[in-house]
Amino acid sequence: MPTLYDGDAEAYSNPAGQAYPARDMNRRRFLPFAILVAVLLLFFRLTVLRGLVPFPGDLLLSEYQPWRSYPTHGYVAGSVPHKAQYPDTLRQIYPWRIVAAEQWRKGSVPLWNPHNFSGTPLAANFQSAVFYPPNLLFAVTQPAAAWTALVILSHGAALLFMYVYLRKVGLSPAASVTGAVAYAFSAFAAVWSQYNSIVHVAAFLPLMLLSLELAAGTRSSLPFVLYSIAISLAILAGHPQVAFYQIMFSAFYAVVRVRKRLLFILTAIITGIALAAVQVIPGVELMLLSARTGLNIPTLLNKILIQPAQLLMLVVPDIFGNPATRTYFPGDTYIGKVTSVGFAGLVLAATAVLRKKPHRLTGFLVVSVMAVLALVMRNPVTVHLYAVGIPFVSSGNPTLAVVLLTFCLATLSAIGLDTLLSDPKIAKVSALLATVLIGIAWTGAALIVLAGSGSPMFAIKTPLLATVKSTAFAASFLFAALLMVLKVRRLIPAAIIFTVLTGELMLMYWKFNPFVPASYIFPDTVLTAVIKRECSSGKVIGNGAALLTPNTESQLGIDSPAGYDPLYPGTYGEFISSVWEGRVIENAEQFRSDAVLPPVFGSDPALTSRVSRAIDALNVTCIIGRSGDTTVETADPARYGLIYDRDGFQVYRNLKAVGNFVLFDSYTRYNNKYDFGSKFFADGGRLLLETVPDPQPQPRNGADKTEVTVKQPDYIELNVTVSGNRILYLPETWYPGWTASLDGRTVPVIRANYAFRAVSVPAGAHTVILAYRPASFKTGVIISFVSAGIIILFTAIAVIQPGKERR
Repeated sequence: MPTLYDGDAEAYSNPAGQAYPARDMNRRRFLPFAILVAVLLLFFRLTVLRGLVPFPGDLLLSEYQPWRSYPTHGYVAGSVPHKAQYPDTLRQIYPWRIVAAEQWRKGSVPLWNPHNFSGTPLAANFQSAVFYPPNLLFAVTQPAAAWTALVILSHGAALLFMYVYLRKVGLSPAASVTGAVAYAFSAFAAVWSQYNSIVHVAAFLPLMLLSLELAAGTRSSLPFVLYSIAISLAILAGHPQVAFYQIMFSAFYAVVRVRKRLLFILTAIITGIALAAVQVIPGVELMLLSARTGLNIPTLLNKILIQPAQLLMLVVPDIFGNPATRTYFPGDTYIGKVTSVGFAGLVLAATAVLRKKPHRLTGFLVVSVMAVLALVMRNPVTVHLYAVGIPFVSSGNPTLAVVLLTFCLATLSAIGLDTLLSDPKIAKVSALLATVLIGIAWTGAALIVLAGSGSPMFAIKTPLLATVKSTAFAASFLFAALLMVLKVRRLIPAAIIFTVLTGELMLMYWKFNPFVPASYIFPDTVLTAVIKRECSSGKVIGNGAALLTPNTESQLGIDSPAGYDPLYPGTYGEFISSVWEGRVIENAEQFRSDAVLPPVFGSDPALTSRVSRAIDALNVTCIIGRSGDTTVETADPARYGLIYDRDGFQVYRNLKAVGNFVLFDSYTRYNNKYDFGSKFFADGGRLLLETVPDPQPQPRNGADKTEVTVKQPDYIELNVTVSGNRILYLPETWYPGWTASLDGRTVPVIRANYAFRAVSVPAGAHTVILAYRPASFKTGVIISFVSAGIIILFTAIAVIQPGKERR
């Protein structure tokens, strides 16, 4: 009688040769999808049953200002229990999604983020993923609902695409369901889940390979169209490095599987990248102009790459602890070291290699596993390889290639389950493998404990407790193997193995990922209301203990000179470096991702003077301090007026902030970046320019006036009336693509004060327009439209003249 593990259509005939009713066949075909949906809902049971959001709001309320300073949800200030995970979700991914959605709702393409770094490209930042179609959900529904739906969608898509791919390569429904769960909820997927980008990218890897499998069996162009679309969506989903790994992996896969049509494959790859050109071209431009530098080599080797001993995490994921429970003790990054697909998944993957007649993909997958491990582990090869500087790799996190390792192991685990089901004799070998692996785990745990003598008790207990848990999973697997040896009906041991694998991955996911009420997501506080009311005319920064976490300001509706992002304009980072050092520092690792000014109030007179000059020129109108901070006592009342003092917070108004639109009648010229620092900090409030403006400004001899008629993130329109030639200065970041017009006539946008915008305005009344219209975006749009046209054309041809199956 056919069951979930029967693979082919022929299996749906009973022993007498009579076909089962169509309804029964449809029910059986639907069963795997029902199981996948049930698994998905079970992983997100807290959302389904209690309406909780998969979002790190617990960390926000406990650690980030100003929220941590207010009692909330029955907890005293700063005491909300949290798992300490996903800081980048709070500081980057979620704020960018919301900023983009606000602009989409207003009918604008979200090209520019005005809230951080004194303004920075938004769409060009790959991780903002403004052109990824599912993210448009933020523009049409509540943020919490959109966020939740997209987190669930990422895992659901990975489940679906992986299942269909595994079925296409000839595996049974049972094996395909098991492999899909091992991939979609692997340790890698679990720790990146609430970034709401990387798992989306990962979901398209099996779709890419599915399209290649389809291409291998037909002369139709439709599989190549599907391949191009999958590549494009992977790029748009929000993490270019992971997408790059997947495209390269799929290209190698194509060489193995579709040798005779490699030209078509290359064309499809180029078309897929070109379809995403609206993202790729502005993104590459930003990369080239950004402050981002390569990773420090010692940090990369010692903290980022997987150390040889950490391969034990393949067997026992938490043998070194888990940061969500504050037990991870190696001192490096846990999320870069997770490689597990479950204990059962690992044993099944090893079993696949023992198959008498290997599956046609086994060799490729085994070689791929070894290659990926060689690239993500510290070894003699990587010590020299990453010192060279590889694009997308040396400047990022090489361990993101673990997505490929996870895919290979999950696929091998599916092959391994089919191997067990087709040849129960191999169950004895699988049992031996499970025993050996758990023995290795116990040996490793013992060595860790011995090496950790004198360490905190949790560093000794953690490896032992984690190994005990894995031993329980191993025992369950051994029981299933015993049932196979005893020739118990295959459905029972298969169900046990699937339950063991799913259960382990589920516990791992629940342990690491926070689920919170929607009210935990950037709630209003008394201070946020004050800031919105009093400080909307300029930028806001925090001082000392009141430092606002960079990028969260956008959720408060305010602008800030600070920011946190691997990709932001490099000239702005150099300006920030000059405030710290008194001179421009190029490629400083300190400002690789962070642009934060020194404290406004402090004990170093020279540094305080530079900060004061900078915040005036940046139009920082409000500084937030904490009561009891002794450095606040140094605030000069002649330039900082106290406007709020309550609940432990103080808000000072900067009385010398220049304003958002300033008319200068003179300037000082600097020769180069090395000359800038000495002149900027020694020249009072004068404007510094590197080029000579045309027309030259004239001494003030009458009243000047500016009136803002339109103010949008990427478009500003002003009516300017001046009695003489002036320079209109905007304390917002200069970046290629900003254009200016004067009464409809194009005029240059001048770089002022090293990193900001200015426009020369002749005497008289004028309309000045500044608009962000980058050529890179326009070029990208054209290429994307042309590529979309090519894809539509090939789709139409394939539909009109369907290809024949290849023999």
